[in-house]
Formats: sequence, C-alpha cells, structure tokens
Amino acid sequence: MKSLTITFHASHNYGSMLQAFALQQTLNHIVGDNEILDFRTMKQQRMMRIITYRCRLGPILKDISHLFFYKQFKKRHAMFEEFMSKYLRTTVVTYCTLEELQTVNLDYDLFVAGSDQIWNPRPEDFDWAYYLPFAKGRKVSYAASMGPRCVLTKKEQEKIEFCLKDFYAICVREQGTKDIIEKISTDFDVKINIDPVFLLKANEWSNKLPITGNKNGKYLFFYTLFADKEMIDMVKAISKKTGLSVITPYFSNINDIFAPFKKQLASGPIEFLQLLTNAELVVTSSFHGTAFSILFHKCFVSLRGLSDNRIGNLLRLTGMEDCAISSVTDVDKVLAKAKPDWAMIDVVIEQERQKSILYLQNCIK
Repeated sequence: MKSLTITFHASHNYGSMLQAFALQQTLNHIVGDNEILDFRTMKQQRMMRIITYRCRLGPILKDISHLFFYKQFKKRHAMFEEFMSKYLRTTVVTYCTLEELQTVNLDYDLFVAGSDQIWNPRPEDFDWAYYLPFAKGRKVSYAASMGPRCVLTKKEQEKIEFCLKDFYAICVREQGTKDIIEKISTDFDVKINIDPVFLLKANEWSNKLPITGNKNGKYLFFYTLFADKEMIDMVKAISKKTGLSVITPYFSNINDIFAPFKKQLASGPIEFLQLLTNAELVVTSSFHGTAFSILFHKCFVSLRGLSDNRIGNLLRLTGMEDCAISSVTDVDKVLAKAKPDWAMIDVVIEQERQKSILYLQNCIK
C-alpha cells in the first residue's frame, strides 16, 4: 500500500521537520511505503531564505539582523536542507500551488494530512492544499492542528466543511482543534491523537539519528519562537538561580537578539536534539520543545504553557502542569518542584502511542 503525506516538512523549523520525520517512519512501518508530498508555496520558500526581502517592518528588521550572523545562518540553512534530503523521502517533483496539484494524477492508496499547524489559516505560508482537496483516494488526517488560539471567519468555516466532507477519518492534535471541527461539521467522530514525535520512543530517535554527547558543559537550553521582554526576564531569573549559562539556537526579535545568551544559530534538527538532550534544564515556550523534553526525560520549564491550548493539553495529559510559569514571580515555585515521575509519564505516553498507532492501522483497513 502506498501513502502520501502533506505537512510542513520543508519549513526550517525544528518541530515541523522532526514531526514529519517521525510520522513518515511510523507510516513506513504501518503502511509499508510512504512519501511526503514536496509541496512548498512560493511564500514558504521566500520565508525560508536567510534574507527574505519581505516588505514589512518586522521582516525587514529581521533581515538586517540576519546580516550580522550571516555565516551561521547560511550553515543553519544548509543543515535543514541536508536533513530534508537525507532523512525525508519526498516526491521527485516539487509543487508550489494547489492548482498544480489539481492537474496531476497522484497515484496513492492513502492521503494523509499530517501534523503541525497545517490546518491553521493564519500563518503566512498556509495553503488550502493542506486540506487535501486535490486528492483522489482515501483521505485521513493525523494530529492536524489549527494552532494555539485559532478564530475562523464564516467563509473559512464553510471552506473547511467542504474540504473535509469526503475524509475517511479525522484526528487532530488538541481539544481546541477538535472543538472547532465538530462545530463546523457533525459528520465526524473527531479523534485526538498524540503529536508524531511521540510515535517514536526516545531510544528510537537516538538509533535513527546521530544524536551525540555534550560538548558545552552544564547549560540551560532556551528555545522559543517569539520572545518578549518578560519572557527574557524569566529566562535570566532561572539562569541566575540555577547558575547555568544559557544556550539558544534561535532569536526572534530585538528582545532576544541582545540578550546575554550564547547563540548557536548554526543548528539544524539534529543539532537541536543534541542541545536539548544534553542540557541540564530546558526552558521553552514551544510545543515541540515541551514534547521533546518530556520524551527525553528532561527537566523543563514551560513559559506560559497553560495559556496555549496545544501545550496545555500536553502538560495536563502528562500531569506536568506545575512545570508551567506565567511570570517571573513563579520561578522559585517551579524550580522547587519535585522531580517528575517519569515511569508514570512513560505509561501515559505509551498508552497514547498505542492508541495513535491503532488509529493509523484502522485507516488502512
């Protein structure tokens, strides 16, 4: 049986590329033969450039900041592209528009709308192709997400209802997305399944990818996709109280570009996992930063995790709500908390993993 997945596989985002890898590995095992549709809109391709040349103040300032770290960003870009070519099996042809996809005959038995925020119309690189309107065959979704706080227009709701009407099965990643879809259409029993990164166990990640040991001594690993001043103050406070220096693979704006953290910007997906797995402590506001911390049994602090329905669902599922802080005043509380009961958490994750695998198996019956 042949399956085709559409997801944010080409986004130079650690979580996006790693979840695409994990889902493909799992589908290869269950279905037998999976390819990822090499779908990259022109907007997404432009966004992934080191210098994006977008005519808005935010992107212009970011382009200017990237010039100061150009060599590191150039290496980072190459690392993402190398990971994609080496570890992801994609279609030979690259498609850029839904119109292109509607003119070709894609001969697959199963079409999978993969995970990540592919069903969130708000990101700049969103496209309606992620709802599989071009697919001629059995269509399912796996842990698709509409993001942390998605609000849809009436027109968007109508379009989503139309796109989903001929799906065989739908599963999403969090309760918020499930609620939205069930409000739009009553035709489906929408399932909630765990993010693809959990479909592989920690030892499988280590066996499939060259995740090496620590070369940085003891450190705090900080990962966020967007930093504000209060967030940086929280990280500084945690660093001061733990005595750990801060390493980060990313900066997003003026708040963290000038923060006194060590920037390892030349980091691809594998280097991201190495930094996370070798850290003494992970501090993150990212869903996948949180997910990999749980998967690899890393002590972590979730910045405003309970205000994000994706991260909040994950923290509540694993009983780790006390890892979340919302302000600097919460730092002492979260650092003083007891060590997580990883054995119990592993049982919960394994139950969710088996439920998710069963869902995928049922999709091909």
